[in-house]
Amino acid sequence: MKPTIEIADPVFKKYGLPFLTNGKGKVVLNERAVAIKCATAHMVKFNTSTKSFERYDSKRGLWAVVNEVAVARALDNLLFELAANHMGLSRCAQSERAES
Repeated sequence: MKPTIEIADPVFKKYGLPFLTNGKGKVVLNERAVAIKCATAHMVKFNTSTKSFERYDSKRGLWAVVNEVAVARALDNLLFELAANHMGLSRCAQSERAES
């Protein structure tokens, strides 16, 4: 019996977990869910007209251009955090199966 995981995060609840298992049992990245999570967490969007990333500045109430490297770093940090959480969930699921 597979353990049931309650998804509290509204982004992952809507778009699926950040890591999924494909038909061959390989863990794959749910790119859409991770991109949306990064964008909402850091208030970042891509402006297709200017072909640049923008971050919302709540103090000024404006969208300001942000360096692509800053967005890449935010995404990297999010991926490390999600991977660490996923590994913890995987270990819990494995130990539950072993106990059953």
